[in-house]
Amino acid sequence: MRFVASDQPADIVAKLRASGASSKLVFAVASALIAERQAQQRAEIIYPSNTPHWKFAPLLSVSRLDAIRALDSAKLTALEELLGEDPRTYSPEEQRVRTARYGELAEGKADRLESIKTDYWDIQRGLLTSDMSEANRAVLRTELTQDQRTEIERLLTPAELEDFDMRNSPVSMQMRARFQTVDITQDEYRQLFRVYQQANAGQPVDFGKKSPAERDPQMQTQILAVLGPERYAEYLKAAGLPGRP
Repeated sequence: MRFVASDQPADIVAKLRASGASSKLVFAVASALIAERQAQQRAEIIYPSNTPHWKFAPLLSVSRLDAIRALDSAKLTALEELLGEDPRTYSPEEQRVRTARYGELAEGKADRLESIKTDYWDIQRGLLTSDMSEANRAVLRTELTQDQRTEIERLLTPAELEDFDMRNSPVSMQMRARFQTVDITQDEYRQLFRVYQQANAGQPVDFGKKSPAERDPQMQTQILAVLGPERYAEYLKAAGLPGRP
């Protein structure tokens, strides 16, 4: 198999398929080719050229967010034209990871969440190489986190957002550490997640043992009500917390 400089994406896809390349490899190459063509447009939307760092604003405006979505839609359309009606293919391992992250969320919304994560990560990486002060970087990181959250909230219904948070939020990561050795059902996990989410509202999640939120007697009473005495004792041991409320 030989590629030449004049090859168009369709030529490259045809040669890959003729060589017996896997559908996963064909998809990855086609996606990269289209992304390369969009790179300059995407960069101009995310970080407009000739913008000094003290005037740089994260993705706050609806128009800029819509422009990113338009590029994502155009990329998917181009992939469909290149590869067929449904170009998205995932290995069993990749599908398990996607299911763990997004549950039964519609494929289009899961793809958009992946794009949101990638877009904001690209901006965060840009901050690391900029010449702005660390204080300004910290302010922009906070704004970017808030903007990312706003965009996710616009995309998902309230029920979808709760399910997403139960799988991906800092609170969910804290809970996995606490309840890894405690046998709980999915419904109990949902109840406990709401307890933790309410207790941590408005403050950073503390991943250390004996976090301030977990020392709250009201929170512990709610956890005890969900778990019962025996499993609550297991939870206290795993969390490094003393006694009962």
